[in-house]
Amino acid sequence: MGSVARFIDKRAMRVGWVGSTVVDGALAAFMAMVVIASGYLSLTRHDVSVPQNARVVIATPGQDLWSLAEAHPVLGLDTAQTVALIRLLNSKADSRVQIGEAIIVPISTRMH
Repeated sequence: MGSVARFIDKRAMRVGWVGSTVVDGALAAFMAMVVIASGYLSLTRHDVSVPQNARVVIATPGQDLWSLAEAHPVLGLDTAQTVALIRLLNSKADSRVQIGEAIIVPISTRMH
């Protein structure tokens, strides 16, 4: 193979690698948008009713129902009772939550 042919072949390989990286990056960005949109849609779907005296929060790393109950206290309830209320509102068997999970919590009625 001549030197010009080798140069063109190497150049094509380099462009192919860069092109695939761009395609991979675009695909990853598209997938991220799909995940974000599906989370938004799950919050706005009509089959989940949120009581008037509650709101939806998105769980962040390190949170569980106890920390959510502390962040959203209910007048007249201690933290354990608020956890029980949140479990009831969300039909949860335990206090674990997933990162990004939409959790219905009572609206805070007491100052922090």
